Amino acid sequence: MDIFDREILDDEGEPIFINKANEVFFERIAGLLPMFVKDLNNAQVVRCLEVMVSRNVGSDRLFQHYILHHIEKNVLKFTVNQYSRMVRALAEKGFVEDYVFWDKFAFRYVFEDPKEA
Repeated sequence: MDIFDREILDDEGEPIFINKANEVFFERIAGLLPMFVKDLNNAQVVRCLEVMVSRNVGSDRLFQHYILHHIEKNVLKFTVNQYSRMVRALAEKGFVEDYVFWDKFAFRYVFEDPKEA
């Protein structure tokens, strides 16, 4: 994902986005992602989610069936930073209607101890 979306700082400390690939090429790469999501670690999945949301690429199928599925299975293994970035990216995407995801996976262990579940 960093091939397409890379942020660097200019001389004044302001972020500059560099697009290293055109959008048609990147959309094709995003089309191949479902084959590889199972092999990605949590940091890579969160980064993919952030880039997909910021650049508005990737299919709904990729998001619903692969990215969210990975998050649901591994939410307890996320670091605090990864968890915060994941919630922020989903909020930017406007993903608020899936109460099952938010109640059973994302915010479940805010009120419950995962060791007792």
